[in-house]
Amino acid sequence: MSDAWRFKTEQLKSGREWRLLEDYQFSVALRNEGRLVTVAGTVPEGFVFDFASIPRMFWRIAPPAAGKHARASLIHDYLYVKKRARVSGVERSVDKRTADLVFKQAMLEDEVSHWKAKAMFRAVDWFGKGTWDD
Repeated sequence: MSDAWRFKTEQLKSGREWRLLEDYQFSVALRNEGRLVTVAGTVPEGFVFDFASIPRMFWRIAPPAAGKHARASLIHDYLYVKKRARVSGVERSVDKRTADLVFKQAMLEDEVSHWKAKAMFRAVDWFGKGTWDD
C-alpha cells in the first residue's frame, strides 16, 4: 500500500495482483486524432489489477508495482476492463488506442522519462491486443 501512488492498495495472495482499497478518480488530458480531449473516470474500490504486465527480464528497469508509472498502470488496466470513460465530459466507449494514449500521457504527467513512457506505450500498443480482446 502506498500513498505515493495517490491511491491505496493491498497485494493479493497471488503476489501479482492488487486490490484498490478506495475509489480513485482520474482525469488525463491528451491529444487524440489532433483534438485535445480529457479522459476521466472513477476506478471503484475493490478493482483488481496487476499494475504493469512487464516481463520479469525488464523488472530492473521498470518493476511492475513500483515506480512513477503506477497510477498510469491502474488507469490503463481499468480502461482495458471497462472500455468506457468520460471523454470531454461525455460518457462513452473508449477504444484501445485511446486507452494506450491515456497510459502514455498519465506516465508523462507523473514524470516518467519520455523514453520509458514511449517504450511502455509501444509495448501495450504492440502486445496489448490479446488483453484488450478478453
